[in-house]
Amino acid sequence: MRLILISAEVEPADEQALIFRFYQAGLRRFHLRRPAWGLAQCQAWLASLPAEMAPIVTLHQSRELALAGLVGGVHLKEKEQNEKGWNGVKKLKQVRPDLRVSLALHGLENWPEESKGADYGLLSPVFSSLSKSGYQADWSLSQIKRAVELSSLPLYALGGVEAENIAKLKAMGFAGCAVLGAVWQQADPVAAFLKIKQVVEQTWN
Repeated sequence: MRLILISAEVEPADEQALIFRFYQAGLRRFHLRRPAWGLAQCQAWLASLPAEMAPIVTLHQSRELALAGLVGGVHLKEKEQNEKGWNGVKKLKQVRPDLRVSLALHGLENWPEESKGADYGLLSPVFSSLSKSGYQADWSLSQIKRAVELSSLPLYALGGVEAENIAKLKAMGFAGCAVLGAVWQQADPVAAFLKIKQVVEQTWN
């Protein structure tokens, strides 16, 4: 798994039909991030997905839905990576040992211990964000490369990732990349996804 697609913050028209097309084209990790959504909205969204797609979904909120096997993973924001957050993950893992756990990382130091059960981290922003105005990287690429080398947790680059700069990410040691604006902000999201997927496959071949 080299490519992660993250949902747009506001649900686009025909989103699920598009995601199914991405899935048919090989998407195997989709992060549902809807900060404004509650449990009922997340549950309804998941219920309308084809059952075969449940394992590729990682939830950024309403993580209790993972107990019912409705998703394959959960994500912890940086502010949730505390004793309470990790205890919640531990309880989920007791019921779902197969559950994936990913982490948001927004700095190059003080990363949480991998022994707590995380499977991978999303480090951002690596480049200036396409979807968040003013959200820019404060580190040099050499600093990022050094930090990635020192981490035993597989890291995926997030923030400003698009087809034209993906090759730089492998050189920095990333396990893969996560995209958002490079797909959802395009006039043809399917064509954009397919182009990025092709570049990712060529880069990490």
